[in-house]
Amino acid sequence: MSGVPHIATLSFGRMHAALFELMRGDHARGAPHAIELARLARQHELPMWGAFGVFLQGWATSASGAIGAGLDDMRRAVDSLRAQNAVLFDGLVKAG
Repeated sequence: MSGVPHIATLSFGRMHAALFELMRGDHARGAPHAIELARLARQHELPMWGAFGVFLQGWATSASGAIGAGLDDMRRAVDSLRAQNAVLFDGLVKAG
């Protein structure tokens, strides 16, 4: 994915890769995608991708034993997505 020059496309790919691993239940494989998504979103000020990054990092964090912190991040991200009227994967992030 790193050979793609378009930041939104990179973010899109990272989000889908992390969501795929979320659906598979594989935190170890999903975490690097979530971390990179969050980094890209912060660096390039992409609010929707940032919310997905926070959600997916929270999911990865909860697997490492910090369940409370991870769930807080996930809830905060869902609130951010709702505030942006971003309903992409709404059912999945509510269930995540």
